[in-house]
Amino acid sequence: QSAAEIAECITKLKALRKEYGREDRPFSVMATPSDVFDLDGYRRLEELGVTHLLTQPWPFYYPDTKLLDEKVDGLRRFTDDVIRAMDPA
Repeated sequence: QSAAEIAECITKLKALRKEYGREDRPFSVMATPSDVFDLDGYRRLEELGVTHLLTQPWPFYYPDTKLLDEKVDGLRRFTDDVIRAMDPA
């Protein structure tokens, strides 16, 4: 889904949770954005309510790769570029 579609779904879910009296209960949102590829985009999704992401980060660095070394390097780079920046602890 695009970030816009994810935002629309979250808005709808929040409304339904409120309608059914469940807005105070913990709630997680897992998303797989098709158009978000950087830290700022992931932060925007977090602000919308996304709590978990599914991604394959190596295509951001090595499009269409089939090489394991490039996939591993893509994971390392994603860790440095995004994961550590999202959770500086």
